[in-house]
Amino acid sequence: MKAFTRGWIVLMLLAFTLPGISHAQATNLAGKWRITWLASGKPVANPNTINLTESASVGKMTNLSGTFIADDGEKCAVTGHKSNDTDRQLDMSVTCATWSISITGTVAVDGQRINGGYTVHYPNGPSLGDYEMDK
Repeated sequence: MKAFTRGWIVLMLLAFTLPGISHAQATNLAGKWRITWLASGKPVANPNTINLTESASVGKMTNLSGTFIADDGEKCAVTGHKSNDTDRQLDMSVTCATWSISITGTVAVDGQRINGGYTVHYPNGPSLGDYEMDK
């Protein structure tokens, strides 16, 4: 009976502490990122900088905001969100004066790299590609 009681106590402790541990290990994307645009896995332009901040989490999503610095020095607004569950999905938008970028991707488990695809929306039409982001 003592073994059953100890097992029950351990089970209850795990039930209440694992969600907190899991949440504590959630990836934080705040900080300076380098984004490299790719074609066939190779860089096609100079990397750009994205500075991100995280705001309050709502359920399984965390809101992102920040600044994208374009090649010509133009600073553009960044908004988006990332999932806090096991799929680690990222969705962001970069909005500049005359163009914008839609970015989707997957955050690496260690939170130091993101890979995915993008669409640049130019006045004369869209352009698609892949990217890598790293801290």
